Amino acid sequence: MSDSRACPSWSSAFTPSSPLLRILLAVSLSLAGWALAGAGVLAPGDAQLASGEYYDRVTFDGVAGDEVHIELASTAFDVYLVLLDPNDRVLHEEDDTPGLGLDVRAVVRLPVSGSYTVLVTSARPNETGAYRLTVAGAGAPAAAGGSPSSPARPGRA
Repeated sequence: MSDSRACPSWSSAFTPSSPLLRILLAVSLSLAGWALAGAGVLAPGDAQLASGEYYDRVTFDGVAGDEVHIELASTAFDVYLVLLDPNDRVLHEEDDTPGLGLDVRAVVRLPVSGSYTVLVTSARPNETGAYRLTVAGAGAPAAAGGSPSSPARPGRA
């Protein structure tokens, strides 16, 4: 079965870190609907929220009704995940999933079709370090990428 939508590609701020990971990403895309997986780094010079937390943006196109699984982990800092809807409103945010220590695992059903953004950030200002992010869903995304901007700090759940 073919899909007219293109496979995802990462922004320069978030790329699969090795040739093996890129191969595994391609296999995931063909076997499991779709999955975006890779490693990134929050570092001085990255975009910052108004409250001082560095962040990276990863965007993907989703279809209304799709269930999206997001996992974010780091051994360097306390991760904080924010999912923005196509209108840049906070759809879901997560800090410290029970049983995962400081890491996050979230399952979200997309309410509308469009371009969604995952903000990878920290729970406290000025935290830096490497992280791993996986976003997986049932349908194939039309595009993925990202460009930093400066959103206000999302509210805490």
